[in-house]
Amino acid sequence: MDETIPTTHVISLEEKAFREALVAYGRGTVRLEGIEPSEAFEALNSRYIAGEITFEEHAAAVMRLHGQ
Repeated sequence: MDETIPTTHVISLEEKAFREALVAYGRGTVRLEGIEPSEAFEALNSRYIAGEITFEEHAAAVMRLHGQ
């Protein structure tokens, strides 16, 4: 987990459901390409779904995770 992102955001149940669906879609797309998401990536997904980080923070953390 990326501990350099200390933010927490309050999100609605609808937003949480939207984030869960978005992450599930992305996970499925990656798996169709033959890639299994790493534990670190899934930890970021969990933080995003929980509202701990924004979409932009999630994307930046994923880029750092993959060295970009």
